[in-house]
Amino acid sequence: MEPGPDGIVFHAEVEAGDGVIWLHRVSPDFGLASPRTLGVTTAGVSVLVDDVDAHHARVAATGAAIVYAPMDQPYGVREYSVRDPEGGLWSFMTPLD
Repeated sequence: MEPGPDGIVFHAEVEAGDGVIWLHRVSPDFGLASPRTLGVTTAGVSVLVDDVDAHHARVAATGAAIVYAPMDQPYGVREYSVRDPEGGLWSFMTPLD
């Protein structure tokens, strides 16, 4: 995480397997706005996890805004979705065997 001069974090990274997801706060200079302030979400993030049900249990225990609980999807994954504090949509999934 990188805090700015005001102490507020403006950049953070989340590791997901071999990948890294960059997170950045609202920045008019870069055209970055919050879904919460816009009232819409224009993109979502999908992350593969080893055990989607265990992941969901940990996230739900924090009081997160779960959009839908884990369910088997016709496209071959077990998946759930959650909104982050700014309204961004995150989906976590495990392939069905």
